[in-house]
Amino acid sequence: MYDETTVKGLVPDVVTYTCIMNGLCKSGRVEEVKSVFREMEEVGVVPNHFSYATLIDSLFKDGNAGEAFAFQGQMVVRGIGFDVVVYTALMDGLFKAGMPNDAENIPSFEFLDLDVSF
Repeated sequence: MYDETTVKGLVPDVVTYTCIMNGLCKSGRVEEVKSVFREMEEVGVVPNHFSYATLIDSLFKDGNAGEAFAFQGQMVVRGIGFDVVVYTALMDGLFKAGMPNDAENIPSFEFLDLDVSF
């Protein structure tokens, strides 16, 4: 994708890549989601929390909780913050994978500065 768009004078950014990943995720094309994620990193576009949430969601839906946790760990190592989008992907994936006890191992919302009101 990168080569095709740069020839036309367009340079894809993190939003472009994440949107493509989201569409592929909704179509159940997990291997392609991972491929786009790798390409994004290879061309120097830094994934954000939405990119990771999309990838994690896709992996859980594909039944690959182990790989989803690996990317969650990568987020921590890279210092990419968790927000409600990431937590939702993790919690939804864990419960749907029949792993509700593992939800206790996910860091708490307490350290986040979220302005949420009900």
